[in-house]
Amino acid sequence: MRSAPTRTPGPGARTMFRTFLFLAFLLAIRPAVRSQEASTKAYEKAYGYILDEKWKDAKSSLEDYVKKYEESDMIDAARYWLCYSTLRLETRTEVAFECYREFIGEYPDSKWADDARSSMVGLASQLAREGKPEYEAMLKNLDESADEDVQLAALYALANMGSDKAFSTVVTLYDQTKSENIRSKIVYVLGNFDTKESRKKLSEIALNDRSSKVRRDAVYAIGNDDSPEVVEVLKKILNSKADLEVRKAAIYSIGSHSDGDGAAIAYL
Repeated sequence: MRSAPTRTPGPGARTMFRTFLFLAFLLAIRPAVRSQEASTKAYEKAYGYILDEKWKDAKSSLEDYVKKYEESDMIDAARYWLCYSTLRLETRTEVAFECYREFIGEYPDSKWADDARSSMVGLASQLAREGKPEYEAMLKNLDESADEDVQLAALYALANMGSDKAFSTVVTLYDQTKSENIRSKIVYVLGNFDTKESRKKLSEIALNDRSSKVRRDAVYAIGNDDSPEVVEVLKKILNSKADLEVRKAAIYSIGSHSDGDGAAIAYL
């Protein structure tokens, strides 16, 4: 006995099936689309408060946002602006600092991360000046992953503190950084300390830094110091095996120093 032949669905049936699949797809994604639309509107509303500087409304809206839309593509932006609003409202600087630190811990690759680090630099500097030295140590911990502008901001914040601990931290930053630009700025900062220790470190940099530019900058930084012993430091550099450009910088600095005219002439 022969089995009945299998019937192939006609064009109409196939069209109905495709339509059914398409409608099922639309029904499946509609909640997600609605959620995305609601998330976008909620963020725009909160950001509007930021633009209008209505910090309480902004903070409240953003707190609601991060609770409702944890999976949103804009969650990192919302968290950053929440910290920003907190900073504008909170009298306890530590609270805003911790907000930014938690943000960076959770979203280290966010496009807002370096802005958060910059804010942390300013807050840590303020807290250290208020007698909380643990925040000075936190400035030191900005590593090579930080944006160069952030590292420079941390450097200048440390320099403005002017303490012995700040000096040692600046030296550590010099020893750790690979950036020629950062090292050059550190040389400038070290020159402003105007101490025997800073002159010693600048002399080492003038002789040993791998960048000719940084070595010359170190010589000029030494020369900007009006202390009488500076001329002797520059003489040592001049009599060393330093490259020609560095020794030229030393002669120029000796000649420019108030106690160095005769010494410069002796080398000409």
